[in-house]
Amino acid sequence: MKIEVIDKNYNKLLRRNEICFRVIHNDTGGTPSRRRVREELARVLKEDVKNVFLIKLITKTGANLSIGTANIYENLNIAKEIEPDYIIARNLEEKKEEES
Repeated sequence: MKIEVIDKNYNKLLRRNEICFRVIHNDTGGTPSRRRVREELARVLKEDVKNVFLIKLITKTGANLSIGTANIYENLNIAKEIEPDYIIARNLEEKKEEES
């Protein structure tokens, strides 16, 4: 899996980086999980994974390419104040399942 950042903007008001990216996933046999994409995006951007919130990930049928958007916050508390509950649940829920 390879991630390429298409666009990156810093939103001063919301204290976050807004990222548009491309995921090329020839080797995975399908669209990678949100958790895996989130971890790889954090690694590529040298950010803490807990501050990275994947908003959207779209793959066209039969393609080995996905386009996504993510918000990267300065810290987790800011994210919890701004992001809707369902986005927080999508991004943090998988870690809770792994801990069980």
